[in-house]
Amino acid sequence: MPRPSAIEGNYGLKGDPSTLTPNFTTAGVGSDAGNFGLVLGALINENQALCPAAPGGLVNALSADIADGVFDGTAAGTPVPYCGGRRSREPATSRMLWRGSSSCNC
Repeated sequence: MPRPSAIEGNYGLKGDPSTLTPNFTTAGVGSDAGNFGLVLGALINENQALCPAAPGGLVNALSADIADGVFDGTAAGTPVPYCGGRRSREPATSRMLWRGSSSCNC
């Protein structure tokens, strides 16, 4: 089972993401809702950059990755498919911070 507190900590969230409504306005700056909006926006941008032909797959790949409780690019040791390839073992947080690397081994 994933440790939600670790995921929340990775993205700077204090509350449970499943209960948050993202705030994409300047009023959300510094709040959980604002941080959640930033994370969602980053994931959308990342997905569009990595796999423009098949939008939406990154969130599914990340969900499959963390389902076994380990954020490592695999689901119980099997590589997680993404965009015709597989997700790398690099955490999504690293990828969002460093645009020079590749998160997809396509």
